[in-house]
Amino acid sequence: MPYSPQWRKLRSIVHKLLNIQASKAFMPIQEFEAKQLVWDILTDNGNQEEFYMHIRRYTTSGEMSS
Repeated sequence: MPYSPQWRKLRSIVHKLLNIQASKAFMPIQEFEAKQLVWDILTDNGNQEEFYMHIRRYTTSGEMSS
């Protein structure tokens, strides 16, 4: 996206969403999902398909919980 008034407006919105204080709010979700991923891999990882599904669940859950 070229530098423009629209770019500055979008950058301002993103900056408000991703500043230090806002990112601290996501830490409990990230920690929980990381622990769940480790547990899933340790207890249910019989093949590559299961591993892939655990990674997929981890990334999707983190995004959807935010």
